[in-house]
Amino acid sequence: MIQSHSCSTFLLISVLILSTSLYGQTITCTLVDNNGEGIPFANVYVPSAWKGTVSDMKGVFSLSLKQASSDSIATISCIGYETKKLKLRGLLNGTITSITLGDASYELAEATVVGSNLNYTKAEILGNPKRNQNVTGGYSQDSTASAGMELGNLMKTKRNWILDKAGFHIRSISRDTMHFEVNVYKAKKGFPDEPINRKRIFLNVDSSMLEKPIILDLTDQNIYGKGDFLVTLEVLDQVDSTYYVSFPAHLKKSLTRYKAGDGRWRKAPVFISVGLWAEVREEE
Repeated sequence: MIQSHSCSTFLLISVLILSTSLYGQTITCTLVDNNGEGIPFANVYVPSAWKGTVSDMKGVFSLSLKQASSDSIATISCIGYETKKLKLRGLLNGTITSITLGDASYELAEATVVGSNLNYTKAEILGNPKRNQNVTGGYSQDSTASAGMELGNLMKTKRNWILDKAGFHIRSISRDTMHFEVNVYKAKKGFPDEPINRKRIFLNVDSSMLEKPIILDLTDQNIYGKGDFLVTLEVLDQVDSTYYVSFPAHLKKSLTRYKAGDGRWRKAPVFISVGLWAEVREEE
């Protein structure tokens, strides 16, 4: 019995050593397209470690993991490219130094249901266009990476629509200039599902722009759909401050959704709608 117990203890210690040897590692890799060009600002998430980041201008990303096993999955995504999931094993041991993302192939069946051939005559403002001076909401730095955080409002409608403009009230940023990506998603049960915009939309915000609404003209993007959707702002900068982007907000409607560095979407923790809206034309 003593011999058997000693053997079991040894095996348990071996397993613990094997597991902890995968903790506290940093993954560095380059994301490239089919032509070998770096893909900037692609999202990288390891849900099991509650960590995520985005690639830099050259497609390189670096992600420090306090907890990760070789069987953990990294999810890599970017508008215009296929989403790829792979185990961390090759990234942790350094055998994978670059990852190729192929071009995305989008289904166009929805165009037979709703498209630019319909008669859109009813102008509508969705979301929260008000600038409330008394309530503030925004991104906060937690245990996850700052780059890749995303926040936006649910736009509620039952009609066919075309998106003409997106508007943002931004109260403060913690740098002179910050970089964002604007994303438009089809909604599923009130949360982002698949992206609707086929082209990437970047927004650079400097401190001189904060006194007035920031309006993006999206009429040339041909973004359309039917039913609820979301418009979001995704942070592309690595910033370490506690609250580094804030919006005026209303304690009404509970429209705001946010995504932290782990890639999971949640409702805002309070009944809140930040100053973010969409100007659409709807079918009568």
